[in-house]
Amino acid sequence: MYRGDSKDGLHSSKDESSDLLPKLTRIAQLSRKIAFAVAKVAMEQNLALSVSENVLQQKVESNLWKAEYRPYKRASL
Repeated sequence: MYRGDSKDGLHSSKDESSDLLPKLTRIAQLSRKIAFAVAKVAMEQNLALSVSENVLQQKVESNLWKAEYRPYKRASL
């Protein structure tokens, strides 16, 4: 079972310790780390195919949603 520690980067800094959620500027970074950690546990428990950490990181990056918006064009007055 995964047990987080202060080195994994998932914990907030001291000034954010009372916040329920992380700052919005950190959400994407934390989501990547959480996805990576969950996938590693799945591999350790033989629930997913084992791959190297480099391949796993690439898979996590390629499967994360990235916002892509078209430029706004006003249609009418």
